[in-house]
Formats: sequence, C-alpha cells, structure tokens
Amino acid sequence: MEDIKQENAVDGATEPSVAETDDVGGCVLRIEELLKQQAEHNKKMQKFSRVRTVAIVAIAVVFVIFAFLLYGTVKDLTVGLPGLIQSTNALVDQASGDLDAVFESVESINFEGINDLISEVSAIDFEGLGASVEALGEGVQAFQRIMEALSNPFGLIS
Repeated sequence: MEDIKQENAVDGATEPSVAETDDVGGCVLRIEELLKQQAEHNKKMQKFSRVRTVAIVAIAVVFVIFAFLLYGTVKDLTVGLPGLIQSTNALVDQASGDLDAVFESVESINFEGINDLISEVSAIDFEGLGASVEALGEGVQAFQRIMEALSNPFGLIS
C-alpha cells in the first residue's frame, strides 16, 4: 500500500504515500501546499463569481433600459389613441345615419308599381310593334314622295 497514490480533487495533486506520512514535518508541508492550492482555486472561483455578477448586473441594466424605452414608445403611440377612437366613433355614427337614410329611401320605393310596370311592359307585343314601325316607315316614305311631288309639281325645280 505504500506505493499506491490516489488522485486529489484539487488541481490533480496526489495524496502522499504511507511512508511519507510518517514524517510529521512532511505532512505539515503537504497540508500547507494543499492549502496554497485551495487558496489559488478560491481566488479563481472568486474572480469567476465577480465576472458572473458583473454580467448579470449588466444584463439587468440593459433590460431596464430596454423596458424604459419600450414604455416611452408605447406611451408615445397611445397618446393619439383616444382622439382616433373618437373620430372613428363619429365616422361610424355618420355612416349609420347615412345607411338609415338609404334604407328609408329603399323602403319608400313602390315595388308594387314597379312590378305592375314590368307586367305591362312584358304584355307588349314587340313583334307586332316591330311590324307597326315598319308599316309606319313605309307610310312615311309614301308621304315623303307625295310631298316632294306637291312641292315641285312640274319638275322644274331640281
């Protein structure tokens, strides 16, 4: 067992063998060396802890600044919001009034009269009307020839 060495958790230091521990002075030196290593390790951990604390504080400060900027931006954006809501309400009220007027005018339309008119128009015989218009055109042409003959009875005027 004298030659067996075990690894120590602090910076890879080795534990002394049984023969070395018989000497009290060697033990004290070994303890002092381990205490020095522990002190160095503690200093490193303290530096790391300080750096970590500074980083956390810096992140918190950035977060607080961001929160204030965001608050200011939201506040600036919402300043005109009540006026916008009032103008929107006024426009909605006006549009509602205009729609009411349109509905009243639509209600005042005499749809029965329109239906009667459509019925009367559909009862018209358009084929007979077309034939009558053609006959009227022929009658007008005959009347035109008569009037031309009467206006120049002897064909002297050209």
